[in-house]
Amino acid sequence: MNCKPGLLLVLTVSLVSSRPAPGALEELQDVAEELLKAYNASNFKNDSRNNLLYLDFHFTFTTEESANPAQFTETACAFQDYLNKIYRHQLLLNPNDSELHHQFIYTKNQFAPFLKQFSTVCSSKECDDNPGALFKKKLLGYKVLRLFVQWLGKL
Repeated sequence: MNCKPGLLLVLTVSLVSSRPAPGALEELQDVAEELLKAYNASNFKNDSRNNLLYLDFHFTFTTEESANPAQFTETACAFQDYLNKIYRHQLLLNPNDSELHHQFIYTKNQFAPFLKQFSTVCSSKECDDNPGALFKKKLLGYKVLRLFVQWLGKL
């Protein structure tokens, strides 16, 4: 997957059905708020030594019918790029922090299946007919975002 570098992270969370389970939207909103709070409270938000200074979060909630496969791929790229930037920045500040490295690898490994779903969302006829098809019954995103929030809160 070719990721375009950029400071703007567009975090798109797909509701995997046009009729989401009761409480699904509230759950997503909670995750979005947690992520934003963790980012705002983190010690690198206003650190002029890194290139995350102008990073903004945008949360877009879509239904299956309005899902845009290209947006999924861009989101996955942005999220992966963001994780890498955070890790590199923290490693510069704490080069001998093995716990940081362990947390990053664990977080990235947890995110990998979600990233794969994003990157392959438009690779089949099924996806052409129904962009949300590969996300049915896939609620891994909730877990990954919560894990990411926890990791971010430790920095």
